Amino acid sequence: MTKMKENKQDQDFQQNPDPKKQPETAAGGAPEGGEPKVEELDRDCLVELSKALREENSQLIAEQEQLKKELEEQKAKYKRAEKIVSQATDVSNLYQRLQVDFDNYRKRNAEITAKAKEEAECRVALKVVPVLDSFLRALDSVRDPADRAGLEQIVRQFEDALREIGVERMEALGKPFDLNEHDAVMTAPTTEPEKDDTVANVVANGYRYGDKVIKHAQVIVHKLQS
Repeated sequence: MTKMKENKQDQDFQQNPDPKKQPETAAGGAPEGGEPKVEELDRDCLVELSKALREENSQLIAEQEQLKKELEEQKAKYKRAEKIVSQATDVSNLYQRLQVDFDNYRKRNAEITAKAKEEAECRVALKVVPVLDSFLRALDSVRDPADRAGLEQIVRQFEDALREIGVERMEALGKPFDLNEHDAVMTAPTTEPEKDDTVANVVANGYRYGDKVIKHAQVIVHKLQS
């Protein structure tokens, strides 16, 4: 009987040499017939928490990369917009400079055109006025009314044509002598003080283009005799 008991203890010792050590846990993490240990539960929670943190971290990294990408795109758009604004400013400044240059060109061209027109009209007038003066002298010598009427009509036509281009005959007879308008070809004595230095007679008419004298009148000037 005693021998059978010892054999039983030897068998149990071989199966579980450390009587203080608990049996191995069954599949599922808990000893057969018992609850899971606290350490094993904490380990599982840490695994799950670590997994969740990794997933959340991966999501945050992905979001960060997306935000970074969007930021780079916005920077690129801003740079393009800034470049467009700069180009638009340059174009605007260039347009303004061109507008100023064109206005100056138009003014210069208008001045050149006006001056050329004035010079051309003056040249034409200077060729015409001697003919008009000839008709005026002829008119002074004609006494026949019919002949005078014909000459007067010709004189009016000449004067009208000259007036259309801005040329007019200056009235000199009896006017005070003016070096800006008159050329004195000779003097005529006078005893009347009020006639001193006035035009006594017109030898050749003077003409004005607008405010500009284009042909001085040749005159005889009164000189007071003491």
